[in-house]
Formats: sequence, structure tokens, C-alpha cells
Amino acid sequence: MKFKTTSAMLLVMGAFSTGAAQANEGSGNVTFNGSIISAPCSIAPDSTDIDVNMGAVAASAVNGGKTATPVPFVINLKDCTGQNSVVVKFGGTADQTNTNLLALQGGHATGAGIQLMTGNGDAINLGEDSPEFDLDAGDQTLRLQAALKGNSTTSVAVPGAFTSVANFTLAYN
Repeated sequence: MKFKTTSAMLLVMGAFSTGAAQANEGSGNVTFNGSIISAPCSIAPDSTDIDVNMGAVAASAVNGGKTATPVPFVINLKDCTGQNSVVVKFGGTADQTNTNLLALQGGHATGAGIQLMTGNGDAINLGEDSPEFDLDAGDQTLRLQAALKGNSTTSVAVPGAFTSVANFTLAYN
């Protein structure tokens, strides 16, 4: 009888120790998303949704059509097959006064828009192709910039917060 009791207790203790080792101490989900595209390069995950902090820009930096200090950003391409070049086209809501600029939205700031540029400072008008970026096989970085710009030579910027969203498309040559 003593043998049966000891065996039963060992089985119960074993069940408890196994259960303790498998206790759930937290859990969650991992969601994977993306797309398969027909293109000579993949767009890196860090470049499908890019946030560019324009900072707190003084109205005097953009009044009268002036351009504030540009803020750099990049589009990273992966696994390129060696196409000759690529152009970037930005879309979004155009400024009403200067349709080459991306409109300021989501706040009270007015009198300026966002000028998109190549890394060298060449303007990329909203809805138009950028100058060509040369491509080699492998990973590539497209260097770009954005700057607040007064929307006319007579503009007076009204201070306030803003948010603007531009989408981009790539076209390979």
C-alpha cells in the first residue's frame, strides 16, 4: 500500500512540475504583411512608411516664398537586379497656391507647403518624375530631402501644427 501511495504522489508531483514549466507568462501575436511586386528592386520594410520630422520651423524662414533648411530622408531598395535607373514620383494633396508643393494639413499652419527634393537639392514637383537615380545590382539608397517653403513670394506663414502625407511610386528605366 505504501508503494501505491508513493507512486501516486510522484505522479501528481510530476504533473505539477510539468505544468509549472509550461505556465503562460505572457503571450501575443505577430502579424506579417507586405506585397509581392513586379519590379527590379524590392522596397525595404523601413521605406514603405517613412516618417519625416520637419521640426519647429520659424515663420520667418518661409515667409515670402523662402525655403527652410531641408530635412533628409531615404528610400531604401533591396535586391536590385541592375536596372539602369529609377525615378520617384510623389503624389498627395497639392497646396492650393503652389501646386508644386505638398499641402499642409491636419492643423492650423498655412502660407507654406512642403517642397520635395533630391539629395542634391533639385526640386521634385508634386506629381512629376524626379531626376533619374542611377542603379546598380544589389541594395540601393535613394537620398531625398523635404523642406517647408512659402507658397508664394507674398506669403506670410501662419504658425500652427501640420501633418502632410505624400505617397510615392517608382518607375524603372
